[in-house]
Amino acid sequence: MMNPHTGSDEDLFHGDIGMCFSGSTVNAFALREALYDRVRGLLMPSFTFDQITHRIFEQYVKVSKSLCHSLVGAKGQSALFIAGFCYETQSTKAFKLSPVSSNANDYEYYEILINDGDVELMGSGSQIAKELIQQISKEHSLTDALPSILKQVIENEHIDSVGGRIRYGYFKRKDNFKSHWL
Repeated sequence: MMNPHTGSDEDLFHGDIGMCFSGSTVNAFALREALYDRVRGLLMPSFTFDQITHRIFEQYVKVSKSLCHSLVGAKGQSALFIAGFCYETQSTKAFKLSPVSSNANDYEYYEILINDGDVELMGSGSQIAKELIQQISKEHSLTDALPSILKQVIENEHIDSVGGRIRYGYFKRKDNFKSHWL
């Protein structure tokens, strides 16, 4: 089968996607289950990552609205980062899907991490993480410092709803998302 974006006869069915959730644990698990198998079937060159994200967003809104209705509004909300390889642009793309406000019926999605060095944070500890990032000196790598910053945020007793182990991921080639626990 020919790849419509490159015109070559390459393997069309390789790829992976990274997902990161913040907010309601129930919604995060429900979204993961609702999205993962469906997304794997879209990871081929006939779909751009923008098209894949739009389909994910439709499912995200459907699951989130259902859970927010059942769990009394904002308590059911989750935000989601997704990232994957886009065959059209031959690059890794990332998007954020999130509630617009505390209204459980309004959602949005947009591309993130467009430029080298961009950082996108979410959750109740994000403001403290931003402050810690500002303190990194120019001679230190932000990539190397991020796990330590996240650990400091998680261990901060003044942030009530942050907790758990740190998990981070990266793409090793376009078709292989690797995640690790710290």
